[in-house]
Amino acid sequence: MIALPNLAGDGGIPSPGKDPEDCARAMWTRPEKPKTHDHTVNSTGPARAARVGAAGTLAVLLAVFVIMLDTTVVNLAVPDIRRDLRTTGAGGQWTVNAYNVAIAAVLLSAGALADRLGPRRVFAAGLAVFALASAACALSPTAAALIGARVLQGLGGAAVMASGLALVAALHPADAARTRALAWWAAVVGAGTVLGPCGGGLLLESLGWRAVFWLNIPFAAVALAVLAIRVPPVPGRARPLDPAGQVAAAAVLTATAFAATAAGNRDWSADFVVAVGAAGLGLAALVVTERRARAPMLPPQLLGARAFLAPILLGGLLSFGVYGGLFVLSAYFQLSRGLPVAAAGLAILPFAAAAALAAPLAARLAGRCDARQVLAAGLISLAAGAGLVAACASCPQWWPVATAEALLGIGHALLQPALTAAALRAAGRTRTGTGSGVLAATRQTGSVLGVALLGGLVADPAAAGRGTGAAFAVIATMFAAATLLHLAVAGRPVRQRSSPTTKEDNS
Repeated sequence: MIALPNLAGDGGIPSPGKDPEDCARAMWTRPEKPKTHDHTVNSTGPARAARVGAAGTLAVLLAVFVIMLDTTVVNLAVPDIRRDLRTTGAGGQWTVNAYNVAIAAVLLSAGALADRLGPRRVFAAGLAVFALASAACALSPTAAALIGARVLQGLGGAAVMASGLALVAALHPADAARTRALAWWAAVVGAGTVLGPCGGGLLLESLGWRAVFWLNIPFAAVALAVLAIRVPPVPGRARPLDPAGQVAAAAVLTATAFAATAAGNRDWSADFVVAVGAAGLGLAALVVTERRARAPMLPPQLLGARAFLAPILLGGLLSFGVYGGLFVLSAYFQLSRGLPVAAAGLAILPFAAAAALAAPLAARLAGRCDARQVLAAGLISLAAGAGLVAACASCPQWWPVATAEALLGIGHALLQPALTAAALRAAGRTRTGTGSGVLAATRQTGSVLGVALLGGLVADPAAAGRGTGAAFAVIATMFAAATLLHLAVAGRPVRQRSSPTTKEDNS
């Protein structure tokens, strides 16, 4: 198990009275020297730069919200899609799987392209592809056409998710502004995940499944318009491509998504074995190619840096516990409490409300408190919320579970922006796209595994209550262990190391 470093600078904002660079150095690693060829838009005055940053962040948040909303709503639409397009159960399931596999396959490549071409360009292209693919989904006459359009949606969504964080980082070079933007990112992601089942159920009942895809287009159009009018181009950094590394990474992520899907369906057939074997072979090939590549997509120095690896792994753990837990709660409310789909979605609103309310609070706390305390508070809140669900899943009252959801939302809002800021800072300004891609891929893998593995515990309707308690006992144990590990190493000084940059970064 990898020990987490001193997390004093994790939130991206130094403690009052301390020099920002000293705080970052004491916590993660020695900061890089400022470069004039990075991604930041710094050619304008402070006031205009702030307006540009706000507009760009708004565009990113709109796109992220609709992508998260679409992901959860389509899960509810599968029965209607099967009935309308006269497809099999496997065909209906692949309307979901095709998107998940596609988005997982290209996240790392999309992040590398954001570094090369500039995050604004990759973000706009990805959002345009997502919008056009949404229209194709809405117009699909057959299940095969819908699955193909969902693959295109996943490709566009991967570009948006990987380059969106890099764009936010470029538009907010100051740590304080960046952490505020990332706090809102965390709130929007949580809200989109939860509001999907709520509004999605009502949308499906009133307008049908095709409206789920038409809804994406106006959001994407507004985001693209704001981007085109208010946000200037953000330059990339020319570097050689690493096609072998990109193919190997895509193979690993695709095979992992297949294996997780099979595990979630309790399908231990030859397909699962082949997927696991392919993931292992792909990972070995990725390690070999990246060590030999002249300009690797994933520099070994970066992946070997504790300052980068710790927030990446903890981000995967966060997604596993939170999004796997939300899936379990949705099944719990329907199977154990007997609520219809729309009501079950409304029952998860305390999570979204708490995350949204805690987002601005998280930014303020990061500026006024030691970031180690903020991170510890987030982990404790997550462990307490999961433990409360585990203890009260069989209780007849609803309020203990609602209180637990609020604790989970607060913990998510405190933790996610801090981890994101730490990972992007450790990646360096010339590799924010790569860092974003690695972070997004880890989170995607964590959420897919969480849904697959924890969701299996509530597959039996007769034992959904006990399964929910068991799932959240696992989640609480993981977050409690992470809390104890953080508290144990939070005060430990970090040994000075050279910054994890490559020769290319210094050229």
